Amino acid sequence: MKRILEYTLRGYGQMFLCNNPVTGVFFLAGLTIASPMNALWSFIGGAIVTLLAFWLARPQSLVKSGLFGVNGVLLGCVWGYFPEVTEAARGIATVLGAVLIALVLVPATQWMKTRKSPFVLFSVPYVLAAWTCLGVLSWFGQTDARLAAGWKALAEKHFDIARQNFFDANPDGVRARALRDDGLAWCAFQSGNYTLASESFRDALLRDDTLDDAFDGLGWSSYRLGMMDAAQTSFECAVTENRWLADSWDGLGWLALQSGKLKSADECFYEAVLRAPLFSDAWNGLAVTRKLQNRDAALLMRDEMMQAKAPRSVGEWLKQNIAPRFQFTSLRVLLCWLLFLLGIARHSLTSAAFALAAVVTCLAGAHFAPGYANVFQDIHFVYNLTGIFIACGGLYLRLSILTVPELCGITTTLVLVWARYADALSISGFPPLCLPFNIALVGGIALFLALKRCRIKDQVVPLDWASSGSPETVRLWMMKRDIAQQCWAKLDSA
Repeated sequence: MKRILEYTLRGYGQMFLCNNPVTGVFFLAGLTIASPMNALWSFIGGAIVTLLAFWLARPQSLVKSGLFGVNGVLLGCVWGYFPEVTEAARGIATVLGAVLIALVLVPATQWMKTRKSPFVLFSVPYVLAAWTCLGVLSWFGQTDARLAAGWKALAEKHFDIARQNFFDANPDGVRARALRDDGLAWCAFQSGNYTLASESFRDALLRDDTLDDAFDGLGWSSYRLGMMDAAQTSFECAVTENRWLADSWDGLGWLALQSGKLKSADECFYEAVLRAPLFSDAWNGLAVTRKLQNRDAALLMRDEMMQAKAPRSVGEWLKQNIAPRFQFTSLRVLLCWLLFLLGIARHSLTSAAFALAAVVTCLAGAHFAPGYANVFQDIHFVYNLTGIFIACGGLYLRLSILTVPELCGITTTLVLVWARYADALSISGFPPLCLPFNIALVGGIALFLALKRCRIKDQVVPLDWASSGSPETVRLWMMKRDIAQQCWAKLDSA
């Protein structure tokens, strides 16, 4: 059981190509902060795949790398993108999907090992199992492909497409139907029809009176219609259901500010920026409140950063430099990603530098390439690009002068094809997951293997080294191998 736990934690580490149980602890902690239930399902999925692989695989050392367990871990994490699926259905799908992954992955890996294949399946089994589970859940009415397509179109500001998808969706679950009404309401809200939005938000709450997003939308609809008491009640209900809903704290702050309740407004805006530190509107509201409070020294901010000028400066900078979809990132998610980065750094500083470079690339791309902002803001794209950067940063391919143009080429290609790829999948209700990462990595390995046959320097790292080491150790192994090969060449020539 100790080894099963260790290999499961290594599976967590392999989420970002880190074969390290301590790194796995960091990743598990981050997932627990972001969503305790998703962390639980990920652990169950990873443990089941690892346990079955430990029983089925020969030799058992194949399990040690964590490349089996990571597929189960990722399967348990996928449910965060489908809030309409009940917890019971998530549990059943995770268990059955993990069993399916093990039954397919273990014999396939052993066959590829016997054939001395330069490729592995990486996380392809997880992608196929997740899509299979989603297809089955859709068949049982737990979710609907048009729901996912609607939310995607809404996030990309394609309101007519989103409205049509939500209107056509017909899931069986109560919460799924509530989320459909919630989506229709946000389409009306974004189109400026606040009366229709209010009616649709109320329809959603009649189906599920715990839906915090519908309370938030009803609050803002009432606010735009000048119904301040109704807005106050809705925002209060929203934060009662979800204390982390920064958007509703922001609404309460503006309501208090309009009523002249400066202290209450200050507290609400402060709660908003604590829960979503990148939220520019909350920072600007805090700045306005602090400016009015400066007439009374007793009401000044708690520390230097919260003086009247600082929040306005922060708010303006965030508004100009951080894409709107990123601004609503909660503190829990930011802490999750921070723990991910610390976990990667615990395994390899080189990998951490490349992971940070991938995140910065997405932030910069969303700001400087507005035509592709929706691509750079897609969390699936961020995850795939981060994995590609780490893999090409000296782990599966050598870290050399070719790395920069290689990453630029892969990134450009992925950006150009992402929208069509994601749209094609959304028709079936399937998220992109990490299939692009797998394709890019296998394609890169295949390319450099072909170049090797043309007598160009070998750039491919042997899989046994890549799956069990770090870029630093891989670099050392490759240098030793090169020296040994040169020595043998000289001996042969002599």
